Amino acid sequence: MKNVCLGTVQFGLNYGVSNKLGKPQYQDVVNIIKCSFKNNINYFDTAQSYGDSEIVLGKAFKELGIQSKVNVITKLSPNFKLDNITIDLKKSLSNLGIKNAWGLMLHRFDKKLINTEFGLIIKQLKKAELIKHFGVSVYSPDDALLVLKNPLVDIIQVPFNILDRRLIDNNFFEIANQMQKKVFIRSVYLQGLLIMSDEDLINKNMSWAIPYLLRLRQFTHDNMIDMKSFALNAITDKVTNSFVITGVDSINQLKENISLLNENIPSKQIFEDWWKNLPLYPEKLLNPSLWK
Repeated sequence: MKNVCLGTVQFGLNYGVSNKLGKPQYQDVVNIIKCSFKNNINYFDTAQSYGDSEIVLGKAFKELGIQSKVNVITKLSPNFKLDNITIDLKKSLSNLGIKNAWGLMLHRFDKKLINTEFGLIIKQLKKAELIKHFGVSVYSPDDALLVLKNPLVDIIQVPFNILDRRLIDNNFFEIANQMQKKVFIRSVYLQGLLIMSDEDLINKNMSWAIPYLLRLRQFTHDNMIDMKSFALNAITDKVTNSFVITGVDSINQLKENISLLNENIPSKQIFEDWWKNLPLYPEKLLNPSLWK
């Protein structure tokens, strides 16, 4: 199995523009985690602001008896206070039923937060073995490059998909590899936008996005390759040393993703042709926070 991390925001919230199933039932979550673990997916991405995701995960880990075998990344609340970081982290660890977090991240990047006082707290958490790595989740290519320069940061979470060439153009992945920073890629389907039908997009008042998808649809059709397979494998082929975060609403989605990741692609030239001729799309399309 390629480097995969299971995204778990769906376990605590109704998430994603293409989500039709809503928040899965607890037993469905148990089955998803069991299947993930069976397929060597033991990294899990969650956050204090993902509803009751941490609690659901902790309950499932305990039921499956895998608390000591999972690598969990959680994120501080966007509105955290310095004095409460340790308290909030310990609450997360208690909810998750684990002794330490593989990673603790800032949910949003703000260079003002990564100051001397904050750095001391993170170092203390590492020394106390409450966390193994510290990182930041970013939303823009400029912030991604800026975060790379901070010695406090071990892991960086970035949005990256087959319509977005910006992290390729600024050499982010090469620089991160040289600096031995661990990269986690989220939103490979652009929060589901890439695989939505025209009808679904119109129903979501997002018909403006349809013209941007035409080239992608034509390309996959001409090369006789499944859209989801192309969207996922073009990323893992391009960035081989990073983790891909895949979120699912059901065990069937998980099994499909596992199958897609293990799929033999007819020719890697398909990926090279795509990236070589990919235009630079507008921020309105690439940044979900700008969608209305």
